[in-house]
Amino acid sequence: MKFLKFVLIGLLFAAPGEILIRRQLHQGVADYIKTMLIYVFWIAIIIWPGIKLIAKFFKKSFSQTAAGYIIFGFLGLMVEWFLINNSPWAHPDASQIGMFTFWTSLFMAPTIILSAESFVGRLKSQLLKYFSALSVIYLLLALGGGNNLFGALIIFTYGSWLLNYFYLKYLYLLKHGQ
Repeated sequence: MKFLKFVLIGLLFAAPGEILIRRQLHQGVADYIKTMLIYVFWIAIIIWPGIKLIAKFFKKSFSQTAAGYIIFGFLGLMVEWFLINNSPWAHPDASQIGMFTFWTSLFMAPTIILSAESFVGRLKSQLLKYFSALSVIYLLLALGGGNNLFGALIIFTYGSWLLNYFYLKYLYLLKHGQ
């Protein structure tokens, strides 16, 4: 059951951004569904087993989560660079921080939301409120198309960067047990 919840939360954090990207690229529902299925496989085949593997090398929850944050974000960047061709040398204006954050969110968001640690409750609530508000704002803006779509992409990109605040705060709380 935890696996299914983990996958669904990861997909919920990927879904709004993918709707925006599909809108920008003028792609339809079929492309969106295909992309979301790729994320299901990514979480199931890369992240979930990766969590188990990381746990063999690191015993403390903080170390496991910090390693996952870095590894899964970096692996996502490798997908962007070498499979999608969204590399800094091919597209210097592409947000590498935004892409890192997007991919690491597939790990960090479910990790935080499913955390049983008592000191994480407030952070979970803040993360969900922020992500929900951010997603609604950029998706509503994107509905207008044209310049609104560009504005939505800017809000999505820089707003996504701020997700790192929640991820790093979670690591801090794990480290200090507060």
